[in-house]
Amino acid sequence: MEKYRLSIDKVPSSLYRIDYPGSRTKYSSTEGFVATHRSKVYYENDVDEFKRDIVKQFTWWCDDPIPFISLFSDREHAENWGLKRPWLGKKRHLPHDNWALYVIDTAQLEDVYFFRLNYLVEVLGLELPDKASQHIGGTYLCLYNIPVTAIVERLDPAEVEDSMWNVLLFKMNLMLTSSRQERARN
Repeated sequence: MEKYRLSIDKVPSSLYRIDYPGSRTKYSSTEGFVATHRSKVYYENDVDEFKRDIVKQFTWWCDDPIPFISLFSDREHAENWGLKRPWLGKKRHLPHDNWALYVIDTAQLEDVYFFRLNYLVEVLGLELPDKASQHIGGTYLCLYNIPVTAIVERLDPAEVEDSMWNVLLFKMNLMLTSSRQERARN
């Protein structure tokens, strides 16, 4: 589906992936992220199959092999999603710390096929499951794999929480400083 492919200059410089137990996308320290179907090819007349596979990518109960890897464009959204642990469903008794946030440098991915989900939803008239609707605006899809050389950072859950607190404290400090400066001018 070449006509839907994004040029690399239209892809954010960093994208984010949560690796969690049960994900169809697998991570290894030698290969990076790998989709479950690495040889699927879409020809121009395969639009219906392309659409079905995109919808399957966002259907939790579907375990069909899919050639896509979902990526967040917003770090805060990725962090919040990871901390919510939606893959646990009702199994909240399972371990909560067996996931990680990965930061991906897209400059290392010039030959990779990227698609922007909100564009695909719009032009293809896709109807994603309700729970996926929160991700439409900031999600990118990558075909097949993300090599380990493009992964520039890995954060475990505790590091994600620390990072979020640091950002919050920084924002609060900026607001206080701005407020003090405004009072000093008056």
